[in-house]
Amino acid sequence: MSTHISGLYADPCGVNFSHALVTGLKQRLGPDAAPDALARVTLILPSPRMRKRVNEVFSEQGPSLKPKLLLTSDLSALAPGAGLPQATDPLVAQLQLSQTIRHLLQLQQGFAPHNVAFDMALSLHKLLSDMQEDRVPLAAMRDLETAELAHHWQQSLRFIEIIGQYLDPQSPEHPTEHARFEALLKTIKNRWQSAPPKHPIILAGSTGSRGPILRLMELILTLPQGAVVLPGLDRDLPAGIWSRLMAAGQADKPALDTHPQAMLARVAMIADQTPATLPQWSTSRPANPARNRLVSLALRPAPVTNAWRQEGPVLISSLDEAFTGITLIEAASPRDEATAIALCLRASVAQGQTVALICPDRTLTRQVTAALDRWQIKPDDSAGRPLGLSLPGRFLRLVAHARGQEPSLEMLLPLLKHPLTATGGNLRAPHLHLTRALERDVRRGRILTLNAADLAAWGAQTSWVFSDDLKITDWTHWVTRLVDGFGRPVPETNLECHLQDHLALCALLIGGPNSVNIVPLWDNAAGLEAQAMMVALEAASPSGGVMRAREYATLIGVLGQNRPVREQVTAHPLVRFLPTIEARIETVDRIILAGLNEGIWPAQDAPDPWLSRQMRQALGLHSPDREIGLTAHNFQQAIAGPEVFLTRSKRDEEAETVPSRWLSRIVNLTQGLGSEGKTALETIRSRGEVWLRLSQQLDQPKVIRPPEPRPAPAPPTEARPKQLAVTQIETLIRDPYAIYASKILNLYPLPPLHQTPDARLRGVVLHEALETFTRLTADGLPEEAMDLFSQVIVTTLARTVPWPAMRRLWQAKMLNAAPWFLEQEVKRRSNAKPVVLETQGALSLPERDFTLTARADRIDLVDDGTVAIYDYKTGKAPSPDVQTAFNKQLPLEALIVSGGGYQDLGQRQVSHAAYLSFTQTGQEVSVPISPDTLTQQRDGLLKLLMEYSAPNRGYAARRAVADRGFSGDYDHLARYGEWEDTQYAKTIQVGQ
Repeated sequence: MSTHISGLYADPCGVNFSHALVTGLKQRLGPDAAPDALARVTLILPSPRMRKRVNEVFSEQGPSLKPKLLLTSDLSALAPGAGLPQATDPLVAQLQLSQTIRHLLQLQQGFAPHNVAFDMALSLHKLLSDMQEDRVPLAAMRDLETAELAHHWQQSLRFIEIIGQYLDPQSPEHPTEHARFEALLKTIKNRWQSAPPKHPIILAGSTGSRGPILRLMELILTLPQGAVVLPGLDRDLPAGIWSRLMAAGQADKPALDTHPQAMLARVAMIADQTPATLPQWSTSRPANPARNRLVSLALRPAPVTNAWRQEGPVLISSLDEAFTGITLIEAASPRDEATAIALCLRASVAQGQTVALICPDRTLTRQVTAALDRWQIKPDDSAGRPLGLSLPGRFLRLVAHARGQEPSLEMLLPLLKHPLTATGGNLRAPHLHLTRALERDVRRGRILTLNAADLAAWGAQTSWVFSDDLKITDWTHWVTRLVDGFGRPVPETNLECHLQDHLALCALLIGGPNSVNIVPLWDNAAGLEAQAMMVALEAASPSGGVMRAREYATLIGVLGQNRPVREQVTAHPLVRFLPTIEARIETVDRIILAGLNEGIWPAQDAPDPWLSRQMRQALGLHSPDREIGLTAHNFQQAIAGPEVFLTRSKRDEEAETVPSRWLSRIVNLTQGLGSEGKTALETIRSRGEVWLRLSQQLDQPKVIRPPEPRPAPAPPTEARPKQLAVTQIETLIRDPYAIYASKILNLYPLPPLHQTPDARLRGVVLHEALETFTRLTADGLPEEAMDLFSQVIVTTLARTVPWPAMRRLWQAKMLNAAPWFLEQEVKRRSNAKPVVLETQGALSLPERDFTLTARADRIDLVDDGTVAIYDYKTGKAPSPDVQTAFNKQLPLEALIVSGGGYQDLGQRQVSHAAYLSFTQTGQEVSVPISPDTLTQQRDGLLKLLMEYSAPNRGYAARRAVADRGFSGDYDHLARYGEWEDTQYAKTIQVGQ
């Protein structure tokens, strides 16, 4: 005896849909159904996860035969032996499109950057798929009115018309997935018309948002035993609103695609039924009917929100019931939000509750995952993460981007330190030791270039032995091969050659010095997914054409970002992370809807470089608002659960955030319901404050140590410095702790891996340029001194400053001061000649067993036998008060000159000393020098040195810094921030 099930059904929001689907099916088959009745039913479901869950529900309800479970993405079982052509690999079509787009970008300069060809190919492939899905012919583009369109849109239309001729969905040479589905649907329809199925065919869980699925629903509803079960129907929506939704988009009626029930109204239309009268599939009841009514009213279409005034007061009596089980967490930052969510998840686990986090923001879910590590809780994350963020994905992307780059430590270091490098030869530990040593010496300037000669010389000077299995010479030879391999220019070539070279470099890196091995790259789930990606790319490579290295690197990055991977972890059975679309699958004990801000719920529209919103509407393509409506439907179903947490952060990394439109509607509606509504909102916010306070307490230290005092370490007298430069005397006065850290502890800041155009570099450039100019004009200034000076400035900047914008800025500033400098230089050269340039000098002070050193920028020998000392400054020269108290550079340098500290000069009297300040117009600031001045400077220096030779005299931190904004290299060691500049320094005896 056959069971008849047919028609359109729906279950309301707040129902465990998977459970209700199974229960309702058994109820409709009846207790007297044949034992094999279930096995004769075909259930068509929208996702593998839903199929898995439905299968689990059947198993939970006891042993029995099960229906045939199919997916909407694979209906071949409904038409066995149809002989349909295999659809063209989407990657092949995308690569073919990218070739054509490259030609477009070459012909249409300014249309888009060349390296985004594959990104544009993805968006164009999606557009063509949308046209096929909505049955919009390419010829429709010719009917668009282009006179009012911007030039960019006119170009894109012409290009789509041309490229579309080669991707005709009806072409047997290029069948697409949509074309194959339509052909399969046509075959199924023909078979069912000639021989209708004798047993139920049920499509459940889909909203019919895609055109092909909607047509499948329409076909199933024509069967005598065909049924469609819709999830999340709003039973509280009035008939008038349903009429608006069903009429939306027709004639001159505005589209209402953003409403959560818009897609269900569309399905009801094809069945010629009214959604409000659809029979319920199961007898399951919503978890909270009062909340469903509140949310239904809050999410009414914008044109009819005036219904809040009429219908809102009816909800006042049931507000407490509606907000039972609702918690609103409004955190100050995403980090606080993630911590609060993690606490909620942990509490659910402790209570034995099933809990699901639903959040479209993958960054936030990763933060929550990291916070859960505190309690060793691993969530069951159904979305996984992009392959590009996994270990092998990052490795493939790094290697691809490094190919063809100029060899540098900045390029090579991320590759050498990557966890997969040198794992193939089991030499990871010694490799890391040598990598760190190389990095330190390159930063210190001990290795100028990463060529074979410098690396070999460095290896010869390094006597450390790390492992019997790895010799330094083998390692440096391997690094040389890497530098040569990555630095070799990559020609514009075909995709196959790029792949081969890419994988060869990967094998060289992973294998290490003693082998070539790529096997560790394909380990684990992420590695297998990476291997599958590269195999698919290799199979599609004949369609890739010729591309540049940069385009290939972009291709690898895009493919990795769009390919999800679920790495094998032992997930906690109670904790799940679900995408928004899976909110309809089942109801858990506690649901957390996170990231409820605009731009996340709903997500921002992806930019379309091909068609504007108005053009899509004119062509008859579905609106981007449809995605918003689908997300709204998922939100409406998720918030109908038994216990729901709503979370958001008030700020992100950049600015204040805007609450999600759906959350704002619920809050605004409730606030308008008088004191009862405000009380209800205060209640759910107070529940959220509990979790925020817990998250703040979680990060509080168990033991709070008192702040450290301002330090003044006093080392033994024999450990104190016996030599300082004249510039370090000012440091000794202003920040003695810096002298202690550098000269006694031998701690020096490591130069940055990536040089920035800072004030120090600007000073180096100026000194080098002036030294070069002075040496070239040692015999006298030429007539065209300005031309020579400009040439030296330009040449020096081109060699030392790789930033074009900063190079031009510095060049302009230096040349602005050039007329002043050359005018004064003529006067200086009239009775003097430069004899000392960038030369080191020293003076011994036997009274204190101390040596004073100085590197003179320039010393001129005057005709009368005296000398003039000049010091170059890129900024303002020190004021007289600063010179008196702190900056004693030129007087001390004069003291060295008078004592014969410069061999080329001998003992000389200093007649003039000045700072040459290269500001906007230039300035010379003279420093008074006389025998009495030098005597005072010598006595003052000896007194200062005697003071710091006392055993109880400590090197105080930031003793007299120029301003509070000063940032020293050793402030972190002195724990600055725990104490203030106004506090007394505490003498600390060290090394006694």
